[in-house]
Amino acid sequence: MTRLAALIPVALTASALALSSTSSPTPQSTVTGEWEAEWSRWSSGWRLQLDIRTRIDGSRVHSGFTVDVAELTGDVPQRNTAERIRLAFELAREAGTFVFEGQQDGREAWGNFTWTANAGYTTAMARLGYDGLELRDQFRLSLHDVTTTYVSALEDRGYRDLPLDDLMRFAIHGASVEYIDAMAAAGYDAIPADDLVRFRIHGVDPDYVAELAQLGFTGLSGDDLVRGRIHGVSREHAAAIADLGYGSESFDDLVRLRIHGVDSDFIREMSDIGVHGADLDELVQMRIHGVSPEFVRDMERLGYNNLSADQLKSFRIHGVSAQFVAELADLGYTDLSANTLTKFRIHGVSPEFVTEMAEVGYRDISADTLVRMRIHGVSASFVRRLQQRGITGLSTRELIDMKIHG
Repeated sequence: MTRLAALIPVALTASALALSSTSSPTPQSTVTGEWEAEWSRWSSGWRLQLDIRTRIDGSRVHSGFTVDVAELTGDVPQRNTAERIRLAFELAREAGTFVFEGQQDGREAWGNFTWTANAGYTTAMARLGYDGLELRDQFRLSLHDVTTTYVSALEDRGYRDLPLDDLMRFAIHGASVEYIDAMAAAGYDAIPADDLVRFRIHGVDPDYVAELAQLGFTGLSGDDLVRGRIHGVSREHAAAIADLGYGSESFDDLVRLRIHGVDSDFIREMSDIGVHGADLDELVQMRIHGVSPEFVRDMERLGYNNLSADQLKSFRIHGVSAQFVAELADLGYTDLSANTLTKFRIHGVSPEFVTEMAEVGYRDISADTLVRMRIHGVSASFVRRLQQRGITGLSTRELIDMKIHG
């Protein structure tokens, strides 16, 4: 063999290597990973919950989504099996197709999947302004079944150039074209993307808008609609409150009532035990500070009947409890006024204080004197220090004067 002949294969090989190093690599168009599945009950019937795990471009992807069995073809997971079976089924979506293989034993199903991107989807999305879709993005769009028809319909309704994350949030939370059109017919068109998602998350729909309109609340802001839904403002709640004589409340009032648990049952119970005529603000304040029907009954058993809303609230704010009143009564302090009980708590006249003063020789002190002693810092330990120095027999007035003058 001549030297030239011997060099030809080497030259060809080198040339081939040069071509392979300068040509562009074929873009990745498939994704592989693992899946698990279980059936779950939805309002629309049984749906298959698919949980998938994979890596795309070195990043971990773990996502779950549900599908109707009608979307699947092949040997799909069953609700339950008596023995282990093989599975092989497909989920075809515009952005790409999933091919699942695996097995099922009882209610548990698992295996591996391969997803293949649809090149035509990439081209169509580019015409809609989403050019240069990365594989990871197309995979996520496929998971949530974001179709080009849906994207085009959103653009027709003013949602142009939405970020991909918004497109997927719309799909995940059910911001369908039908829902957007129905909300527009109810007076809410051109809803901002974030509000649209919030509406769907919290269940703001045309029926709820109509319900509020029947109560006289029209033209509410998006924030108000969401607040109303979150806190349960409804026709039933408003009607029950109105039946008790509170018929002119504002939307903010209804929200406040719901936030603090002021419902028709609470108002009726408070009225039945003698708390009549409280306005909405007083009812809310009583709820905030824990004035409950049980608390009112406890105070009535101790002789405190017909207390006003302000007195009841003051008791709860300052800690005047049934136990506190009963312990004072055991020490001889009965029939104290509501104002005196509150002053006792404010200034620290407790059953323990009364008992300690009795132990150092000061019994049957008047309520007003007890308050003055606490205000000026006369305590049992102060009296003991005086007694240790031979100073005894002082009146309560003298004790207070000594504290006042240091």
